[in-house]
Amino acid sequence: MKEIFKIFVLLVMICTFTACAAGGKTSDTKDISIKLESFSDVKKDILSTDTEYENISVPTETLQALANDLPEKAELADLKQVNDREQCFGKIRPLFISDKDYKKEYYQGFDSSFPAGNVYDDTTYYLNVASNGGIGFLSKESAYDCETIKTVFVDRPYEDEEYVLGGQTYKLSQGVEYVDGFLQALTDSGFGNMKIAYVDVLKYDQENALLFHIQRTVDGIALNDFFYSDGDFDEYPYFGAKLYMTAPNTVGEFLGNHGFCELDGSAESVDKCVTLESALDICENTLAANHKYTVNKIDLGYMQNVVKANGEPWNKDSDGQFYFQGDTKYKTELGWFIWLDTTTDNERMVFVNALNGEALVLFNNADVSEN
Repeated sequence: MKEIFKIFVLLVMICTFTACAAGGKTSDTKDISIKLESFSDVKKDILSTDTEYENISVPTETLQALANDLPEKAELADLKQVNDREQCFGKIRPLFISDKDYKKEYYQGFDSSFPAGNVYDDTTYYLNVASNGGIGFLSKESAYDCETIKTVFVDRPYEDEEYVLGGQTYKLSQGVEYVDGFLQALTDSGFGNMKIAYVDVLKYDQENALLFHIQRTVDGIALNDFFYSDGDFDEYPYFGAKLYMTAPNTVGEFLGNHGFCELDGSAESVDKCVTLESALDICENTLAANHKYTVNKIDLGYMQNVVKANGEPWNKDSDGQFYFQGDTKYKTELGWFIWLDTTTDNERMVFVNALNGEALVLFNNADVSEN
């Protein structure tokens, strides 16, 4: 089971990502004016934002979900990777492995291999609670790499359909309620604030499974959860998690070994930031004009940049492959995450810096210039 987990780590968690930026701009990019407003005015104007462009359209329910979820204030902050969370193994283990199923002889204690943490492995269940706040859990029921048949954004009104999980009829709302409670229990145990970003309904054998995409936040501000699945880590860390459910009210897999971050010192309030309408203008102006995207997800969040102990930025070429270790420092950029596509392994997003309007294009498994 441990070797299987390491394969998952390589494919899903350790395998990190590279960002494409300059390649996203087309040759006819136009100069546009960038509007800056106080954050209170930015919040007030969300629902009146223009939503139709040549290359993108934004459903009104996307704007409403964003307006409902914006933090009280916009802040700039340095972050650091948490440490010593492996000490919480005993506290959260029952959330994944019941006392009935737990066999103490299979508890291996601290394992220094990446991700370093306390490990349990009985060939049916594998649990690693890592020092960096990451959690890796596998069971014999794996829905990894199953076909997605539908994506549901549960931060807005949605059709509460029934699916068959583990031979039982199960409403999506039941899964959402269970996972919300599960995430709150992890938060209460010291593993950071988490929420469901969206849910993929999967085809699993002759039934269904649910994949919950989990987003982490710091003081209400989202951490980057764009995972580049086919490349080496370059500059922008991933702090999302994935929870698979193949049977009602049961966690089959939890993949989040990149851990999470907390504030490193005090945060600094932002006086003015780029309006959402300007961010969408910039996004529109950045994309090639031969495809139209529907934007179903927008977040205000932090894009993290790794900083070495001496304060210099991490350079993969000279510093080697980066691993998500406790106490790692991050500088952040505050900005708008504009999701063009949430399809697993084909995610596409534009990040617009909320202070200066600079755009970063992240396209998964695709050449930006070809889209």
